[in-house]
Amino acid sequence: MHARWPGPLGQAVTGIAWPVLGLSLSGIGAWLAVMVVRDRFTLTQLLFWVPAASVLVACGVAALSAWALPLKPRTRQVVAGILGLATLVSGYRFLRYDVGWALGEFDDAAGALTVMHWNTRSANHWSHGYDGVDRFCGALARTMPAADIAVISGPGDMLLPANRTKWLPSSHQLRGVGPFALVSRLPIVSAEVLALEKPPGMDEISVAWVELDAGKGAPVRILVLDLPSNPRLPRIRVANALEAILERVLADRVPDMVVGDTNCTPGSVVLSRATLGLGAAPPWRAYGWLCTFERRLPLLKIDAMVAGNGLAWKAYETMNLGIGEHRAQRGRFELVR
Repeated sequence: MHARWPGPLGQAVTGIAWPVLGLSLSGIGAWLAVMVVRDRFTLTQLLFWVPAASVLVACGVAALSAWALPLKPRTRQVVAGILGLATLVSGYRFLRYDVGWALGEFDDAAGALTVMHWNTRSANHWSHGYDGVDRFCGALARTMPAADIAVISGPGDMLLPANRTKWLPSSHQLRGVGPFALVSRLPIVSAEVLALEKPPGMDEISVAWVELDAGKGAPVRILVLDLPSNPRLPRIRVANALEAILERVLADRVPDMVVGDTNCTPGSVVLSRATLGLGAAPPWRAYGWLCTFERRLPLLKIDAMVAGNGLAWKAYETMNLGIGEHRAQRGRFELVR
């Protein structure tokens, strides 16, 4: 077999293409293996968090390198098989979790329930003397009136009377629930912290329970989570700790929805325990780019909103509110009772 281009050009292309193909195939193969193992261990979770879009790009680079090289037919078939499988898996993850298929704007039709969640903890640096208060309150003032219920993780100084007047709509009530805050247009039937626990070797796991009167008989029940963020912490430990906590504190409670900063990506061993059989919005009900972290260039979806039981998905989106490290998420549901 000979290079596609003779002379110095062919030698240069071949000299570059061989290492590019080798490195690309090594990374792609490792990523495919991790899709089976998932984020159970520190090493595998680092690969599990690699965005699907970057794997699609790596597949394209590897395919171009393979095309430029004088590979034997059998070798070319093996490479094509690996790249085809990786393209299917990464393409599925990209289309299922990272991007919404719905066209137009978020469906904000009347007669449904709108739920918002935003992790604001990294935005609470107001004591350092920058314009965080006004920017933060402005972002809230723009979005709160359209939400029937907003769950805020890490509300910080937004609860102070001097600040809440800048953003709290007159139509909504505000209630602090441990490390969370609720901003609700609907009557809050109950709201309580179920757990604030620091399992050995990890940050705090926060769990809260909220019930709302949406006027359809049984209340809407929401489980709120905030899970450890340390990227070096194996997620299987978080999953096991969370499962033990939920088994103890939920008793016979069954949520209609789970929201929160889960600090893990779709398919995680943590989410298999945290979502309790509820489902994320299907892509045909979702709008725009769906990743939530980091806000300015979000490549990872580490905030969750799943629903089921008495709630049917109508729309879902994430929103850049202009402050903090997380994008907010908003879902719209039809109550099915």
